[in-house]
Amino acid sequence: MSAKKKYEILLKKHKSLPKWAWLTSNFKTKDEDPMLETVRNSISDKIESVCKGILEPIISGQENYCCWFERKMLNDKDGEKMFEIYKAFQSLLWESNKISLSTKEKDYIKWIISTKKSWEKHVPVLEKLCDKLSIGWANYKKKEDTTAYHG
Repeated sequence: MSAKKKYEILLKKHKSLPKWAWLTSNFKTKDEDPMLETVRNSISDKIESVCKGILEPIISGQENYCCWFERKMLNDKDGEKMFEIYKAFQSLLWESNKISLSTKEKDYIKWIISTKKSWEKHVPVLEKLCDKLSIGWANYKKKEDTTAYHG
């Protein structure tokens, strides 16, 4: 039996689970076994990618060239929003790590349901922040610096 079919059976037992199509569109879930582990891995990979690729470079103060400009495009409130999303996603990742050590179906189910709620709450905010940065870059005008001294 395919992972998708097994998931559909679980969905009948646990009505709060997201639909397979939602998982596939948001997390590229594959129709492979072991099904719950595959779903958890797909979700965790995407969340980790968002944390490491989008949030961390800006909120950590890393001095990547792009982040130096991007932090100036955001205000303090934007930074706070990014950190709140980061906290929520990091919490989910650590819970995922714990679940990976378990074989309890109920732990996977609970985590998938809470992840869906968190994802749907935070992604619209993150999308707006991405829009703000995209517009910031599209409208950015580099200032000519007349200082030649480099210390």
